[in-house]
Amino acid sequence: MNNLGYNALKIENIRLEFLNKGFSEEAIEFVLLQNDNYNFEVLKEKMNSLEQQIINVEKNFQKDINGVYVKIDNVEKSLNAKIDSVEKNLNAKIDSV
Repeated sequence: MNNLGYNALKIENIRLEFLNKGFSEEAIEFVLLQNDNYNFEVLKEKMNSLEQQIINVEKNFQKDINGVYVKIDNVEKSLNAKIDSVEKNLNAKIDSV
């Protein structure tokens, strides 16, 4: 909010400077409006760029998560196979006793 007050004061100083130089109020309003529109467009472009970056990060994150799920599934299958093998060996030893 403090920054907003500073900007309002800065704009008023610019307005007064232009008035002192002999520019009409309409010309000053036009220039300030064009500047505001330009600043808005720049901010809009930056926001669009950031939004696209966020989308890309989300996609990459989702790919990474899916990769982790695949690895977890592979480890689970491997452990199940090892458990089955150990179980068969133990059952065979128990049966031979």
